[in-house]
Amino acid sequence: MKKYWFLIIFLLIVPCLVFAKQVENPNYEVIASYITADIDIVGSMHVKEAYIVKGSLNGYRRNIKFRNSTFPDWEEGKVDFQESSFYNARGVSLSKISSKKIDESQIGWDILSLDYDKFKEESNVRKGSEGVFTKIQGTDGYDVSIYNPSENGYMVYYFDYYVNQVVMLHNDTAELYYTFFELDSDDVGSVNIQVTTPVLDTKDNYRFWAHAVGALNGTISGISDKKNDNGEDLYRGVLLKMENYKKGEIIDIRMLFDKKIYANLETVLNNSKMDAFDKVIEIEEQRAQDANNKRVVIKVLYYGTLGLGIVYLIGLVIVWIYIYRKYDREYDVGFKHKYYREFIEDYDVEVVDYLLNQSVSTNALNASIMNLIYKKNIEIEEVKEALNIDKKHKASNNNIVLKLKSRDNISDAEEKILNLLFEKIGKDNKVSLKEIENYSSDYSTATDFMNAYNSWNMTVVANAKKENFFENYRSVRGVASMYFVLGLLIVGIITFLHISHLILSILIIVGGIAFLIYVLSFKKWTRRGREHYLKWMAFKNFLKDFSLLSEKDVPDIVLWDKYLVYATLLGIAKEVQKSMRVKLTDLGMEDAMVGTFYYRNYYMFNSLNHSMSKAHSKSVSTINAHNASSSMSSGSGFGGGFSSGGGHAGGGGGGGGF
Repeated sequence: MKKYWFLIIFLLIVPCLVFAKQVENPNYEVIASYITADIDIVGSMHVKEAYIVKGSLNGYRRNIKFRNSTFPDWEEGKVDFQESSFYNARGVSLSKISSKKIDESQIGWDILSLDYDKFKEESNVRKGSEGVFTKIQGTDGYDVSIYNPSENGYMVYYFDYYVNQVVMLHNDTAELYYTFFELDSDDVGSVNIQVTTPVLDTKDNYRFWAHAVGALNGTISGISDKKNDNGEDLYRGVLLKMENYKKGEIIDIRMLFDKKIYANLETVLNNSKMDAFDKVIEIEEQRAQDANNKRVVIKVLYYGTLGLGIVYLIGLVIVWIYIYRKYDREYDVGFKHKYYREFIEDYDVEVVDYLLNQSVSTNALNASIMNLIYKKNIEIEEVKEALNIDKKHKASNNNIVLKLKSRDNISDAEEKILNLLFEKIGKDNKVSLKEIENYSSDYSTATDFMNAYNSWNMTVVANAKKENFFENYRSVRGVASMYFVLGLLIVGIITFLHISHLILSILIIVGGIAFLIYVLSFKKWTRRGREHYLKWMAFKNFLKDFSLLSEKDVPDIVLWDKYLVYATLLGIAKEVQKSMRVKLTDLGMEDAMVGTFYYRNYYMFNSLNHSMSKAHSKSVSTINAHNASSSMSSGSGFGGGFSSGGGHAGGGGGGGGF
């Protein structure tokens, strides 16, 4: 029996379950909004609103307000025709809340005439629910949320309600002054509002205005499809259109029309007991003048910033070309040879690296050590040492050792290299390649290695700068940087004034950044530097094609050692060593006939270069790994912001998708 009761309860509960299809990440746009407001003969207004949304969302929210509780109170005969609670309606009542999917072809005024199902009001609703709405009553109106998800395509969210006693009376006219549109979280492609009155009248008594707080791009026109006996248009309402509505903008409409139809409602509707027709026109003419003045300012700013931006871009091109021609185009020093076999002046080998690259690399460090060996300050040799594999077996392993022989005739940069090799890493004026490679395994020794390397590097750069290889263009770069900042200021002004020059702003920023990178990175040799650069590049070609030289063009063998020093700097040591061996064979000579030269010690010198480069890269890796594993700093803070705004009429509200 228990089983049957369980089955009965289950069957009763299942139909009541709502399987929510919640949209986790709403992504939508409001294509258009269509609103009709029909004023009736008792001073109330029937409003229909349709919001056409494309994309994915759970539903749509509207804060429907019939009054603005922040407005000051009013007294008969003392009404402020610009901002007063006199213009607040008496209440709002919902008629139908609904939503349905539509095709793109259905977008238009006919959207308000579709057959909408009346949604049921619920109190507790989850996102993803369908066909229901919630209503929260506040002091100024209702906050209404329609729950009807849309995953793609077009969805219309429909609000149908009445605003009670929204018409205001004066001695000489009836008036509607109401905020019809305000969304706090959505932009809208097109806003369309139509307001009709129960009376027809000529423009002498029928006046209308629209205000959009935050925008001036809307239009309002009268609706007239009849004429009187004198051929004058009889107006029955107004039509407002605004494209590209931005969230937060407030749109209200003000209308003056014949009050005769409300003769029996003098004590029911808000009545100022004042002559208002001319006063309202005076106020609106002043507002129109103010708006026109703003439009003039906006036009001046719009076209002014447009012109300024275009002038900036033209100037950027001109300045760029000028800087290239005057400061970046290299000097013609008259050297056009492919090969050059002489050593260019007597500066340190590592200085050449700075001349070629305007920086100093590990190639320069290796070449400097090779040069110290060439000058016999350092001696290099290969030694055999025992290598214990286990208790029963032993083997021998070759190791390369550097020995300090002399500190004579060395530069300050070379002094730092000797201190690194024989005081920090080695001892007793000896150091092996194994010691060099293993030295950077620990964070503290890796730091010592990099400090010594950086000190040597800065010394080389300082010595190289004394050679006056490059032009000094600090003032040019300073002026160029100021021109870039000027571009940023122009973009800042455009952004601050909310002027629509997106493409222009992008061109200024991208062009300015590219220009700044160019100016800060380009280098130009002095005439001396350019000549030396070309000669060293021709010297490099000479070394690369060493094996192709004819017998009469081969330099003396005593110079081959020094050639290999520069080949190491230029990154072509292996190729030059092989070329030297080929050339020896071509000359019918053997190693034993020429003695011990660098080109013979292929293994040792490549091992030396490899060990020094490895020590440098290993030091960098060790330091980075140590820093990455250290504890992160922490911090906390808080912040916030606020926004404000509003119109002068009663009513209003807000809204947006969720």
